Amino acid sequence: MIGYGRHCITEEDIAAVAEVLRGPALTCGAAVEAFEAAIRAASGAPYAVAVANGTSALRLLYQVAGIGPGTRVGVPAITFVATATQALLLGAEVVLLDVDPHTLLLTPEILAACGERLDVVVPVHIAGRMCDLAGLAAVAAARGTM
Repeated sequence: MIGYGRHCITEEDIAAVAEVLRGPALTCGAAVEAFEAAIRAASGAPYAVAVANGTSALRLLYQVAGIGPGTRVGVPAITFVATATQALLLGAEVVLLDVDPHTLLLTPEILAACGERLDVVVPVHIAGRMCDLAGLAAVAAARGTM
């Protein structure tokens, strides 16, 4: 059987976790500050904020993007529930978008064929398959969609 979510944890990973667990703080402190600094350096972004999970990350992203009442957010029909619920919790309207039946991904062609008004599109990679982000961005820009 092929493991869907098989993890790869090294002894170095285990040692790093043990070091944090033995330290004075789990959710703040030197390890988190170092992680955020590494993300800033790698991305060139002026800020980075570590959060506990993807749901929290989506919530922050949506808030920073100004998603709220009156915003129509397009999400793939196959996704983790938080992709939609975090927009709903901010008062946005969620529009479920079709996905390609073979890849389970939102494609530029599907987005282009969507007749719904969308303010924001949230593409989601599935099972190790990557969306065509450049193609989706081009279609979104042509539609006036973020």
